[in-house]
Amino acid sequence: MANGNKQGINININDLRKLACPKCKEGFTFMQVFDVRAIPALISPAGQAGAMFNQLGFACMQCGEVYTNQQLADIAVKALDTPNSPLTLLTSGKVTEEN
Repeated sequence: MANGNKQGINININDLRKLACPKCKEGFTFMQVFDVRAIPALISPAGQAGAMFNQLGFACMQCGEVYTNQQLADIAVKALDTPNSPLTLLTSGKVTEEN
């Protein structure tokens, strides 16, 4: 455990809080967002035209707002570390506000 990771811990994902979209407060699902760039054959390593995919982050499926991985991680950590910060939770299919 030189890198500080704890081994042997089983985490049930259903016991964890779901992060709501900070913009719309209604979106609890996100999808990966990529931009696609065309690569001309002249500069392609394979010598053939193709495409390059660049992950931009995750978009809220409710409102479409795009967040980077780091932004979502920071939002989640801040909400958990701030006792009086409202955190929208999804529990048993019901949305609640926790203060």
